[in-house]
Amino acid sequence: MRKLLGALVTSTFLLAACGGSDVTEEEAITNRAVPTIEETENGYIKNIHINDDGRPDVFKVFEYYPNPDDPSVRSERLRERKVDVNFDGKINNHRFYNEKGDLVEERIDMDLDGQFDVIAYFDNNMLVRKETVDPEEDGRVVAVRFYEGDQIAKVERDTTGDGKIDQWEFYEQGVLDRVGRDLNADGRADTWQTR
Repeated sequence: MRKLLGALVTSTFLLAACGGSDVTEEEAITNRAVPTIEETENGYIKNIHINDDGRPDVFKVFEYYPNPDDPSVRSERLRERKVDVNFDGKINNHRFYNEKGDLVEERIDMDLDGQFDVIAYFDNNMLVRKETVDPEEDGRVVAVRFYEGDQIAKVERDTTGDGKIDQWEFYEQGVLDRVGRDLNADGRADTWQTR
């Protein structure tokens, strides 16, 4: 239940405050909350206060770079965005962007305990892989989901906790087709179950 609540809070806040909807950043900020700018060596950080507690809740990291059309002009691009969705001072969502501004990685703290539980990887802004980690086990990956287009294609799981993949799920057009299980820890499926 706590993970579900965390996911709902995270997704609701992010949609409302930080993009993914038609709400602008300025609309998400109250009239009393004004973004502050913190200059860095090669850019700046835009700190945004959402809830009037005196601490920033959204951090957008921008970097300066020479404009390709006119190198004498300095341009900027978003490189990171960090969000404290439950206002406890800990980052619960951290996005990384490449030089073109495309989302390449997102780390999510689903249960709002201050540790990232999911790491998602993107190619051309499309989700290609999502790793579920167990932060209590030194960040050990317990499941990896692979995506093709906008649908899940395969899931690899470590169901025994030994750090080795022992279950494979294959999907056809987003629907589970077959599941293979490694029963003797040799890294290969010994049994297959189909739908």
